[in-house]
Amino acid sequence: MPLKRFYSILKGEEKPAYRVAKSYRIDVDLSSEVSTEELWRVHQQVLKGSQDFETDVNGVSFLDLKIELCERLLARCELCENRCGVNRLSGEVGFCGVKKTRIDTFFLHFGEEPEIVPSFTIFFTGCSFKCVYCQNHSISQHPERGKSIPPEKMAQLIEVNAGTNINWVGGDPNPHLLYILKTLKHSESKKPQIWNSNFYVTPEALNLLLGVVDVFLSDFKYGNDSCALRLSKVKDYTKVLKRNHIEGQKEIRIGDKRIRADFIIRHLVLPEHYICCSEPVILWLKENMDDPYINVMAQYRPHYRAYQYQELTKYISMEEFHRLEKLAEK
Repeated sequence: MPLKRFYSILKGEEKPAYRVAKSYRIDVDLSSEVSTEELWRVHQQVLKGSQDFETDVNGVSFLDLKIELCERLLARCELCENRCGVNRLSGEVGFCGVKKTRIDTFFLHFGEEPEIVPSFTIFFTGCSFKCVYCQNHSISQHPERGKSIPPEKMAQLIEVNAGTNINWVGGDPNPHLLYILKTLKHSESKKPQIWNSNFYVTPEALNLLLGVVDVFLSDFKYGNDSCALRLSKVKDYTKVLKRNHIEGQKEIRIGDKRIRADFIIRHLVLPEHYICCSEPVILWLKENMDDPYINVMAQYRPHYRAYQYQELTKYISMEEFHRLEKLAEK
């Protein structure tokens, strides 16, 4: 059943993953003297349910270990597959343009998929993509906009909201992973955590998300690398997206708790991209994903710089959309 974990949390049958990570204590030293390789070894042992190391009620939490590893990733930024290698801890800026986490807005959102509304949605500025048709370009391409909110303050805000879930989006949330992990450290919310993203994350970043995120709301845009490079300015798109979808649906273990994130997969239908993108995406999802929720989206509009690209100057035809809809249903 799609969204099995999501509904289990809403019914009180399971805890949000991040709360499991917060409560699981590990006897591990997070000081700079301990190598990053050793910390990753411990992290991966926890995800596998291994008991080859000691647990300690007085130790640090698994979430604390994730925060330390994320800080080390940011020192030579490898959160997304652009792999800029800049030191974002010291204020250097990479492809996403994010120097410091800024939030454009947050509110109770009723425009998401029906099953997850109302959704308390936090919109970050900045993005690891440069989509020429971006409908949120005023946010995604302007990371300097918005306001800075301390993690502890955001934790208070998400705890008192009336939504059924916490929805981290943007822009894209990936450049802000450290901020989100620190916010969750301060939070006691019992609601599912949704990672609403282009899903162009590195294996390292995805491993930090496993055991924290309850629903991956991914955006599978393209069925080939040339369209991705031309329209979003990213390389190796299909390899990265396929890898992350396969890895993201695997079950992990934290102590005696088994956690498997749900998937909502969005595909925005682009005009004249049925053969090159839409059909390959749907067919790949059928063969490789286990019971995902797939949202075939027809709301493309020529925004931002779309008018510089001939096929993107028009709206999609109903014939294109219904053709894809029938394929997805089949």
